[in-house]
Amino acid sequence: MGCGTVVDRENGIIQVNGFCIEIGDLPTEDPVEFEIDRLDLW
Repeated sequence: MGCGTVVDRENGIIQVNGFCIEIGDLPTEDPVEFEIDRLDLW
């Protein structure tokens, strides 16, 4: 489980440890808790 801060609610983007991650639809609360199985960096 991870926790991120919403940086762009309209586009579904959160920030986690300096990385911006697009996750799509966001819940209304902040911070956002999420589960992740895989993270591909390119």
